[in-house]
Amino acid sequence: MLRLFSLLQQAIVAAPPQAGSTIARRAVEETDARIDVGRDHASWRHLPNSSRCSTLARYLMESAPMSPMRSYLAELRGLIGNRLLLLPSVAAVIHDHAGNLLLQEKSSGEGWSLPAGAIEPGETPQEAVIREVVEETGLTVVPATILGVFGGREFRYTYPNGDHVEYIVTLFGCRIVDDCGEWTDSETRSLRYFGPDEMPPLALPYPVSTFFSQGSNRLVRSPGR
Repeated sequence: MLRLFSLLQQAIVAAPPQAGSTIARRAVEETDARIDVGRDHASWRHLPNSSRCSTLARYLMESAPMSPMRSYLAELRGLIGNRLLLLPSVAAVIHDHAGNLLLQEKSSGEGWSLPAGAIEPGETPQEAVIREVVEETGLTVVPATILGVFGGREFRYTYPNGDHVEYIVTLFGCRIVDDCGEWTDSETRSLRYFGPDEMPPLALPYPVSTFFSQGSNRLVRSPGR
């Protein structure tokens, strides 16, 4: 899984929009999916939506029935129980064309959150935010800028099962490059865009001004999307 998202990140960031077919070819090769993208320079967006989405979904299912992070955390929790655990993490700031912010409603009843999660062993923060966003929202994004790094006592959180964590979060401003229209993470109940005057309470105390700064809300889609 990490290799796929590393390829996606590297190819999307390094290539101009018209070279997106490289992304499709390499993702298809990784999943052994028999999608013929031909020799032209059509963008990733020009592949049928079902082909793009099934490629990502298949790779997620085959590569991560039990992710390294889940087994790693389970092992740690077996040693320390519910005690406080420091977690390096990432979160994504994603806007629609009107400048509204995408939030994820948790199926556990914990309320609303940014698309976010812990960095898995061996994973870069950029790879982590790409993976978390596609799992939790169905969107493929490019982490275009770092909006801030947050942590400390205010970023401690207690889960319903009693686990105590303290997050160290790298907050990325992300640009959408594709939309599969579905998510694979059971933690997501629903998704919704919110304006600055209608923001619900979030579990972690990010400064709301960071979400709607000039630098963050310009990153919607790649040119020509």
